[in-house]
Amino acid sequence: MKNYFIVFICSLIVPLIMLICGYFLWKFPPKKRNSFIGYRTSSSMRSDESWAFAQKYCGRIWLWSGFGMLLLTAILLILLPDKSDAALKSASLG
Repeated sequence: MKNYFIVFICSLIVPLIMLICGYFLWKFPPKKRNSFIGYRTSSSMRSDESWAFAQKYCGRIWLWSGFGMLLLTAILLILLPDKSDAALKSASLG
């Protein structure tokens, strides 16, 4: 139980990153097609219209996926606090 706070914070990092990236990809998508940032597939790179649609659509998916993961992770960690220590020990981190 001593590492519970560390496990709680570390478990929420990925959903929070998904929320942040999803929000920025949805609200502020890359304007021009590029090979560095954004949702890049062969179909999204075909035209500017498909590029804009793919960026906003992917942003919404990441936003809602991150929200769902955040909610599920927080609920499970709150309801099952004793399991976090067992998980740390099995991963040789505690």
